[in-house]
Amino acid sequence: MAGICMLIDQNFVNSVRATIDSGYYERHSIRRAEKKSLSEKIEKVNAEGHLPIIIEIKCASPSDGQLFSSRHGAVSALSSLGSFMPAAFSAWVEPRLHAGDIKWLARELPVPVLAKDFYISQKQFVGGDAVMLSMPLLLAANSNPHQLIDAAHDLGMEVVLEVYNDEQLAMAKKTEADIFAINNFGPNGSPANVATTLALLSSNQTGRPVISMEGISEPEHVRELIKCGATAVEVGPKVWAGEFAASHLEQLERAVYGREPANPLGEIKKVS
Repeated sequence: MAGICMLIDQNFVNSVRATIDSGYYERHSIRRAEKKSLSEKIEKVNAEGHLPIIIEIKCASPSDGQLFSSRHGAVSALSSLGSFMPAAFSAWVEPRLHAGDIKWLARELPVPVLAKDFYISQKQFVGGDAVMLSMPLLLAANSNPHQLIDAAHDLGMEVVLEVYNDEQLAMAKKTEADIFAINNFGPNGSPANVATTLALLSSNQTGRPVISMEGISEPEHVRELIKCGATAVEVGPKVWAGEFAASHLEQLERAVYGREPANPLGEIKKVS
């Protein structure tokens, strides 16, 4: 959730509550009967010696603005992946800042789908194999993470708990979250840097899966993250969409073996 720490204030929390009160989730509720385990998928891909890559789907973001003109545009861009199949997809359903769409969660895919939103209420749990909760948002909204995690588990969903710093990770480890996600966006609006994940895991080891998010685009990033204890990475449209998308993702996968092509790829084209 790019830079969410910089967005949170009471007005932001009130805006999230307004979306809930609008009936958006009740109108579009989608529940798939059979759930896939994201944590088991990450473990399986790692055991096979591959890098679990999660593809993030969103049409817009506060930091990058409009990424795709429509949901259809995002679907078209996904075709650039060719035969490449990620370990999972993460799909934004939040309609305002990310132009998300709950209909993403209705797609039957061979891999788990992680639903992303500004979750502060179990009323928002309307689909997906897993949901991503954000510790700073839960704290700002006075939402009890333990209750929300239990509610998600009761619906058969796993929980990814997002943190930004040591204090939040320490709190997250006291919960029953299935997976932790470390967001690499820095304080005061500084750019995303994988050093955030490296620093947090150097002093906070955990037996649960850890996803590193934001700022991951080069093979050396992957090698550093895996070495420090991360078990999966998430990449957004600026990395996976474009003419060289599939080749670039395969290059990141190969980096887990310490190998990469002799000639680096050209610049990844920015999403229009």
